[in-house]
Amino acid sequence: EVYRQFSTQTVRPSDSKSAAQIQRLKNALNFIYEHYNEPISMSDVAQFCNVNYTYFCRLFRQYTNRKFSDYLLDYRIKKARIFLLKSSSSILDVSMKCGFDSVSYFIRKFRESTGLTPKKFRERYTKSEA
Repeated sequence: EVYRQFSTQTVRPSDSKSAAQIQRLKNALNFIYEHYNEPISMSDVAQFCNVNYTYFCRLFRQYTNRKFSDYLLDYRIKKARIFLLKSSSSILDVSMKCGFDSVSYFIRKFRESTGLTPKKFRERYTKSEA
């Protein structure tokens, strides 16, 4: 959603600073989408975008209204929901595919986000689709 918003945004030539910021944000979002299943940090993404950590933190928050860690966590949970519904992989495998180091952390964050454990989520939504 955020990426779509910036990919369709037109920038006037006189607004080159804004264009550069939007391009950095697009690069950052692409990095997240391609590497969400790996251990990544805001420092990694800032380095990838060739900006310092503090500037990147401010830029990311300015354009997304979210902290980087919250955005990454939400994206990983979104991907986990898809894996849970489209595969029969174990909860542990899904958590690892989505970049979580700990299955217990994954389950806790998944429940905070969806109101259900991954197992209950899979049971509820695969039954309703069958």
